[in-house]
Amino acid sequence: MSGQIALWPRWRRHALAAVAAIVLAACASTEPSPAADNRVARSFAPPSRGSLVVLLPAPKADDLQAGQTLMTQQLHRQLVAAGYRVALLDAGNHDVVWGQEVAEVGGIYDPGSGALRSAAYAKALSSLARRLCDELKCALVIQQRLTVRDAKLSGSSAAWDGQRRRVPVAGTYGDTLSFSGTGVGLSIELTAVSADGSPAFHTFGGASLPYRADASRAQHTLRPDLFADDREIADGVRLALNPLLQR
Repeated sequence: MSGQIALWPRWRRHALAAVAAIVLAACASTEPSPAADNRVARSFAPPSRGSLVVLLPAPKADDLQAGQTLMTQQLHRQLVAAGYRVALLDAGNHDVVWGQEVAEVGGIYDPGSGALRSAAYAKALSSLARRLCDELKCALVIQQRLTVRDAKLSGSSAAWDGQRRRVPVAGTYGDTLSFSGTGVGLSIELTAVSADGSPAFHTFGGASLPYRADASRAQHTLRPDLFADDREIADGVRLALNPLLQR
């Protein structure tokens, strides 16, 4: 788990580096693998149908707000389709109770370096889940986030976190471009905690490629249709929810 810090500047740095990765050689394609850092607790078993799942609001990130709205909607839709009852914790209420849990562990950032105190963060999230499930009688609490991830470029596509997408291009005038190296992908990141406060799963699901290659100007630009609909976000949510949807 990591803080919501400086997402877009990192995108831009990767995008500029990726421009130099445009090559003319074709590359072989393989099926994308799930994220190597996905974690599912050995003791985790999906709650029974009809159980209540509480979604925490996504962190504030103005540039990602449209995508985060789609993410929350898709999480609700897919969980309901799987037979669960779903509640979204109000952002204002979340800020209050989360602030109390953070204070209880003495803060989640190191006062000297500003680095995330991972153990303190996990303890605060565990306590929050127990508190919510005690009050709301829920079976699971899910923290959601839309996050930047590395995507492996190969041929005309990019693969990351169980997803493969064709790299969007413009200005090719009929030519075919191939890519190699590392680019930028957006993924759904879910951290689920059981009612007793124990970790359930921490997963990533590849959703969208935020940039398109503009061959005529030899640069990458933000896609104008990035969050035009929810289909890509829906794919990422499905991948990230896999531990919960498998029965």
